[in-house]
Amino acid sequence: MENEQNQIIPNIDLDTNKRRFIRHPVCIPLEFVREDDKKTKEKAETVNLSLGGLLFLSRKRIAPESVIIVSLPFRDKVFKVHGKVARCDKDESSKLYHVGIEFVKISDAFKVRLVEQLHLIE
Repeated sequence: MENEQNQIIPNIDLDTNKRRFIRHPVCIPLEFVREDDKKTKEKAETVNLSLGGLLFLSRKRIAPESVIIVSLPFRDKVFKVHGKVARCDKDESSKLYHVGIEFVKISDAFKVRLVEQLHLIE
């Protein structure tokens, strides 16, 4: 594809480039439960965070497409957000799983607090 100055513009396939949000490396403790097993709380820490989701480390595998409820502390409040597991990859060196989730149900208050938190990171 060329633009008006006859420069070649790369053809970006938006379906393969799923990252719509900037990821910010940050380590925040969290707790999560699986939507189908709300009795078993698990603790973890974030690796990175964006307006669209987060990546955290888990001792256990979580199947992609599973829905989990994450409790994230921001200053004086703990927010509970629903996320759908987009990926779960085992790190052979640490034996932990890198779990990437996409936020699916988030409140306006959480969005505002998340934006504030991300600005503090920058």
